[in-house]
This record gives sequence, C-alpha cells and structure tokens, in this order.
Amino acid sequence: MDVLGLEQKELGGFANSDMSPHLFAPGVKAPTLVVQVRDDLWTTPEDGQKAFDLWGGNEKELFWIQGTARRFDGYNCSGQNPKRIIDWFRNYMH
Repeated sequence: MDVLGLEQKELGGFANSDMSPHLFAPGVKAPTLVVQVRDDLWTTPEDGQKAFDLWGGNEKELFWIQGTARRFDGYNCSGQNPKRIIDWFRNYMH
C-alpha cells in the first residue's frame, strides 16, 4: 500500500490519507445510503463503520454486502438486487 500511495502521488494524485472519506463525512447532511462490501480486501469493516458513524446527517443507513471480498461485487449489487436501493430512494425522492 505504501508503494501504491507513492505512485499515486507521483502521478499527480493525492496520498490515500488525503482522500479518506473520514475527512469529509461530517459535512454530509443529506440522507445517505452507504453500501459497503464487508470483507473488501482494500479496507476493513472498521473503516467502513467509522466513515458511516462520522456521516453528519441523521437519516443514514449502512448496508453491508456479505459473502464476498471483491469490491466490484459491491458496485454490481444495486444492478443485481435493486429492491433495497429502490425502496431507499422511494423513501427520500418525492
């Protein structure tokens, strides 16, 4: 991860520590649904929970995707199982 962070910075990006959602989460006040792969190889459940806990709004929900360590399973979740996401949007989109 240190080498990846160095390469990221060298290519004109930011260090991973400067891109943490923890820095910005308190400013999020809109209703928020966080979808997180629990066993994602690039993070930890504690990191996902911390970001959620720091979210500034009161209307928030954390949805853990279980049974996989592949991040892209999280990206594909709403397309493959849209009911939970659609129900959430129905609640907030009037």
